Amino acid sequence: MKQEPKISIIIPIYNMEKYLERCIKSIQNQMYSNLEIILIDDGSIDKSLFICNEFSKQDDRIRVFHKLNGGVSSARNLGLEKCTGEYITFIDPDDYLWPDRYIYNKVMNVLLDNDADIVAWLWQFQDDKGNFTVEKDKISIDFQGIITGIEFAKLWYKGSYENGLVTSIWNKLYKKEIIEDEKFRYKIFEDDDWMTRILRKVNNIVCINEFFYVYAQNNDSLTHKKFSKEHIDFLKILMNRADLFKADEFIYIETIKLFCNLYIEYYFEAQKEKIDFDINKKIFHKYIQKLKDTGNIDKKTYLRFVFFLITPVFYNVVISIMRENI
Repeated sequence: MKQEPKISIIIPIYNMEKYLERCIKSIQNQMYSNLEIILIDDGSIDKSLFICNEFSKQDDRIRVFHKLNGGVSSARNLGLEKCTGEYITFIDPDDYLWPDRYIYNKVMNVLLDNDADIVAWLWQFQDDKGNFTVEKDKISIDFQGIITGIEFAKLWYKGSYENGLVTSIWNKLYKKEIIEDEKFRYKIFEDDDWMTRILRKVNNIVCINEFFYVYAQNNDSLTHKKFSKEHIDFLKILMNRADLFKADEFIYIETIKLFCNLYIEYYFEAQKEKIDFDINKKIFHKYIQKLKDTGNIDKKTYLRFVFFLITPVFYNVVISIMRENI
């Protein structure tokens, strides 16, 4: 009997002793016959490495690598270097797979049957009380069947859940040849940057309308940290996204709109935290002009952007007066 293609599952781990066993067991429960589980311990100071090593003694599919702490991007990059599968997926250690033992059988069959570069699936959100909160009928109907990378990328701007479907790296199975040369580059928002580059080169994606992944609320994760210098990197990511998708008017316009709104927000956050804000205002000006020239900005928003451009110091005062007079 022909062996199934190998799937490598990359899990970056830092101080996750509380959740790690649940994550690994959810993978071990899968019936797919050819899995490689790559555990990257990123310098944990709790029992995470011990847990990894104990699991690897019992399961020869598990390979453990330990490194000095360098962040989730460096951990995933090491996983990409060490994995040997023809297909790759990711899981975060505080999350776990939906209780369906045939997830990887299903997604591999769909990928092969459609000669797809990526298969994507739905994820369920679990709050800190253990409740599942995603209602499937509220998810965009665009998330079905075979679509191009460009069409999938448009879901970034169709709703918050849809944005998560696109940005998240852990709700997808990838052909290794598509992703092996693309490294993770940032400390936070690394998924946004990486998926931007991946989707620009993808021919087709198959979307499965089933829950296969559970994103569990973890208040200690980086996404819950206060504003920092690293948050400003998201503006750089959006600039790169605008450049890469410039040929698609919808993605380009929505991206520069988001950039302009976040530019103002991040500027004031950086001022409050005494952080150097190093994004040139000329970029902001260029995007405002583009929105105006293409008729993709209303008068009120345009005036708000212009007031900030002229005088950030008095921006909040001017905006408050404008709101009072509406």
